[in-house]
Amino acid sequence: MPEPSAFLPASTADFLHYRRFGTAISDCRCVHMQFGPVPSDFYALQAALVEATSISERPTVLGESEGTLFIASRSADLALFSDEERTTLAEIAGHFDGWSAKRISEFSQREPAWLETKERETIPYSYASQLRIK
Repeated sequence: MPEPSAFLPASTADFLHYRRFGTAISDCRCVHMQFGPVPSDFYALQAALVEATSISERPTVLGESEGTLFIASRSADLALFSDEERTTLAEIAGHFDGWSAKRISEFSQREPAWLETKERETIPYSYASQLRIK
């Protein structure tokens, strides 16, 4: 089963957007998992994206790490997002640009939202105020 670390920046974007605007972009419920906070139904979401051919998966090995590379089948429809949401997503993409999944996971595991919750526990959006990304 692939690591859910591909969803960590999306969770971070949701929390950052919630802090700034009072609403999350996806409004998904995030949970504490081994690699960091992820949408509660990330495996179902991933399967739906693969089945709809929105993404493809390819096993990959980078150094000592094995994982799954997710490849978008088409460009994102940015018209689905507000200007504020696009700005938040671009900022998060820029912040994590060039980071490995391991580095993103380690970063997310230093967030109060992850440190103060237990495995599979829902992470309340109230933690958005403590997000380390400003």
